[in-house]
Amino acid sequence: MPGRMPDNRQGRTGRHCSIRSGGCVHMHSGKPPCVQDVCKNAFYGTDIKKVIFNEKIDTVRENTFRNSSVESVVMSNVECIREYSFRNCVNLKEIILNDEGVHIYPFAFLNTKNLKNVYIPEKSVIANSAFCESGVQNIVFAKSARFWGTGSESSMDNTFLRCVDLRNIILPEGVSAI
Repeated sequence: MPGRMPDNRQGRTGRHCSIRSGGCVHMHSGKPPCVQDVCKNAFYGTDIKKVIFNEKIDTVRENTFRNSSVESVVMSNVECIREYSFRNCVNLKEIILNDEGVHIYPFAFLNTKNLKNVYIPEKSVIANSAFCESGVQNIVFAKSARFWGTGSESSMDNTFLRCVDLRNIILPEGVSAI
């Protein structure tokens, strides 16, 4: 049964967030949007399956989903995925990112063993070790995606460290070191 979230600005209760244990968390917009920020550790260790962020949420903070059983996350407006956001999310199968400009920090997808296919949109920046120890098999980087690491700006330092299932990488032009 959908949860009811208070609308503090107008002193009434509105249906803007649907939350079910073991099911789906849908943070959709309405008038007014109910969720504008997701705190660190918000879904740490929870038994959720799918999360859909609304257009107000632009950052996935550290450890937001760590050790949860989330399988699918739709991040249509997210511009920043911080360190360890999805650490040990071994059930994660699908991420849908913003159309452009996503900044993925180190270890954001550490040990996401069931994440197989990833598309990195244009104008994105991927940090070293972002997909370390993940199950990624196929990854496609849009033309203007770039890498941020300890080496040269176009270096992929440890981005796919211990990704034993990795089969295909399609890189943007300009990558001069792997």
